[in-house]
Amino acid sequence: MGARFHIAIGDVALVEKLRRAEFTSSLQAHVINRRALRYTDAATPFDGRPRHVRAGSGLNWVAGKLAVLQDDALFIGLVDPVSGAVTSIALPPDAAGHRLYHGKQGKARKPDFECSVVYRDAGEDVLVAFGSGSTTSRERVAVVRSAGAWTERQHNVSTVPAPAFYTGLREDEAFSGSELNIEGSVLVGGTRLVLFQRGNGAPRGELAPVNSTCEISWLALWGYLNAAGRADPPRPQVIVNYDLGSIGKVKLTFTDATSTPAPGVILYVAGAEDSPNTYLDGEVVGTGLGVISGDSVQWGHLFDEQGECLKEKVEGIAVQPTFPDRAYICIDPDDASRPTELCEIELRGPWPWLQ
Repeated sequence: MGARFHIAIGDVALVEKLRRAEFTSSLQAHVINRRALRYTDAATPFDGRPRHVRAGSGLNWVAGKLAVLQDDALFIGLVDPVSGAVTSIALPPDAAGHRLYHGKQGKARKPDFECSVVYRDAGEDVLVAFGSGSTTSRERVAVVRSAGAWTERQHNVSTVPAPAFYTGLREDEAFSGSELNIEGSVLVGGTRLVLFQRGNGAPRGELAPVNSTCEISWLALWGYLNAAGRADPPRPQVIVNYDLGSIGKVKLTFTDATSTPAPGVILYVAGAEDSPNTYLDGEVVGTGLGVISGDSVQWGHLFDEQGECLKEKVEGIAVQPTFPDRAYICIDPDDASRPTELCEIELRGPWPWLQ
């Protein structure tokens, strides 16, 4: 636990902290199996969907299925973890009619949906996915409502431009640091949204990149998203900065987070990716899995099937609700011709919810 200081802005007091993650060798996670995510049905040329899930930028449970976000495709993959069937939900195309983004031009335009939460509204589950905010084209929020069972034919989808919300996040430099890049989100108690900022940006003047979290009033944000620009967005509160440690000479940075069976305890995944900024990719030299419980932050290595530190880009995590010593992760290949892989991992050691 690090130093604390207070900043007063108007009538709102923000408490800022620095928390240092402690490496604990007894906290381990091991990949025990993996599958390439290919859709159960054929490619659908009418909407541009390819044969496979081509990116894996976020992961969440909804109605017993795993919803896989894709940062370079306006499709959400729905995976049945029992049967292995993979279906899809198509998000609305962009203004140019595109749902897929290729090459340098596509990278500049892609929506970059990186994380999501599931909210119970009017008796139905609503999946809310957030763009990273790392460029102006990535300042959108996708809202997916089920009209019944979560199948590819029973949903209502919309994409909400949210530039004012992202401007507020970016302008609070205690949270955003040198470059905004939202990679994780957890809804706590249905009232507080915790956003995870990835500190992989390039320095900007005296500003350094930071790993951080902030809290957002969920009801205020939900009202803003449903007001079509007629309401002011909530501002970030309770900002916490993190030193997540490193693997070799490369710092660990947040890539996703999820709730756990232990109330108030959050599981996060962090990648040691040697990238120059939020826009360009780099070599991954290792992956860490950590737990935030109050002021305590601990982490251990995520190992592959051979017992080596996993050197692939993990951008999504979700704990299995029925087997709390297991979780799923998705691996983003950063190659549109290759399918995303969904991996099951086994948690070993004194994880708080396993004690």
